[in-house]
Amino acid sequence: MTDNAGEMGIRERIRRIDEELASLREEQERSSDPQDFGDSATELTRLEEAGRMVETLQHERERLLRRLEEPSG
Repeated sequence: MTDNAGEMGIRERIRRIDEELASLREEQERSSDPQDFGDSATELTRLEEAGRMVETLQHERERLLRRLEEPSG
């Protein structure tokens, strides 16, 4: 990739993704103590959504890394 500004933008996006991933993983590790089935369902939904977001961000990160590795020209 010859566009230095573009490369810097990609690296910045990867940095932000890394921060978001760290935050989501921390959120997943936090465990609440559900008081009833409603709380349990809410907690399960929250964890599932966080898991999907982690997966999406990981895919985006991998895609951006591949773009950085592309030969220029």
